[in-house]
Amino acid sequence: MEKSKEIKKEVSDLMEIGKELIRNANIDIGLDNLINISYGVKIDDYIDIKNVTLMGTEIPSAVHKQEIIKRNYGFYNTSNTVDEALFIFNKIQEKLIELAIIENTILRLEKSIEKVRTRSNALQNIVIPENEKQLKDIADKLDERDREEFARLKVVKKKIE
Repeated sequence: MEKSKEIKKEVSDLMEIGKELIRNANIDIGLDNLINISYGVKIDDYIDIKNVTLMGTEIPSAVHKQEIIKRNYGFYNTSNTVDEALFIFNKIQEKLIELAIIENTILRLEKSIEKVRTRSNALQNIVIPENEKQLKDIADKLDERDREEFARLKVVKKKIE
């Protein structure tokens, strides 16, 4: 939970930095050039998600193949703020993937804990009391049979004497 909060804070801070860099790049090279450059930036969408079982709960584990940032634009009509913005937004992407994994894990574990809690309550409040009642009924019936058998044996003993 705390790691999730830390990552959210980092993402928020990085987003502010990224917004500022985009504003500066917009001022430096203009919106049209910035849009043209954005078309040339490769979208890195490779994320390999594998599930790991932890105490009967499937927990996602994502592997993000981080590639070296390739700039598909020239240095003409650009500035270093474009490079910095690209770098910052790649960092944001990594942090968001990490955050998604953590929050999904927390959510799945909470659901699993709730299921266990429900089962535990059902056992504690329904099944165990029913079994105790059945056990008491069986013990009472056995005691009654023992008393009846004892009484029969007394009657038989008197007849024999």
